[in-house]
Amino acid sequence: MEFDVIICCILWIFLGLILIGMFWARSVEKKTWNNGICEITGEPWIRFDMDSQGGRGYKSIDGNSGETFYTWISYRGFKNGNNENKC
Repeated sequence: MEFDVIICCILWIFLGLILIGMFWARSVEKKTWNNGICEITGEPWIRFDMDSQGGRGYKSIDGNSGETFYTWISYRGFKNGNNENKC
């Protein structure tokens, strides 16, 4: 094999790994988001902050124990009209 063919194959493999990583990360966030409902507490996520790159911070407070759960969502498209308060 020529050197340029090897470099081209390496670049395609690298690009494929990046795309797989992006789809995996988005699916993990989608599962955590759970259509705006915390899986642990069963309460809607409440937006409390936004980072400098547009990631949105959400929290959910358990009514029984008072424990607070947090998640950060960086991908667009996970919205729920009840908790999209502007920060």
